Amino acid sequence: MNNYKLLEAELKQYNISVIDYDFKDIESFTIKTGNQYIIAINKNKNFTELEKYWIIEHELEHIKNGTFYNLSSSATSVNKLETKTNDYLIKKLSLDKKYILELIENGTNENISQKLNLTNEIIEKIKNYIDRQCLKIYHNAITIERRMSGMKNRALLLCLKNGVTTAEEYALKVGITTDMALAILNEEAVTIDPNVVKRSCEIFKVTPEYFLCLTEN
Repeated sequence: MNNYKLLEAELKQYNISVIDYDFKDIESFTIKTGNQYIIAINKNKNFTELEKYWIIEHELEHIKNGTFYNLSSSATSVNKLETKTNDYLIKKLSLDKKYILELIENGTNENISQKLNLTNEIIEKIKNYIDRQCLKIYHNAITIERRMSGMKNRALLLCLKNGVTTAEEYALKVGITTDMALAILNEEAVTIDPNVVKRSCEIFKVTPEYFLCLTEN
């Protein structure tokens, strides 16, 4: 089931209607009337269908998580609740991991936005989320971006694809120190113990040739 069908199902589950409305400035607004929620989108903004999709997803997360505010709310409170709502959406759709993997494989935000159906605004929200989470491997992946082809191994890519999200976790899995794990993931390891290669291959179910970038599959 694609994201659009999942969104339709959630809107139905939470009894939400989506309408276009003649707002002057704001992009969208959510109100509750009785037991029904209404997401109103500014019809004067000429949003694309993709932009509308992400606006609705965002408003849906406000509803699901109760992160509402009103006209009298402080700017600090508004920013905090908007950030929480964006974070809920990113976690719901695993956008952080998807973005990182595509960043490694494709390199440009243009390619990523097309493949993952993202707007530039959503990409910026994802990058902000990743920066705030301070996950070592994610940070490393952003830093090296397209330099993956120069890695002595594919440890970082394999970790990302298999849900290993910190250097400490990788170290425990293969039985090495955290410093050595970081050296491998940061492309700083000049040599890698054959036992580390063997253990990594067993964990990720790949050949040594693939792990060491001697083959593409």
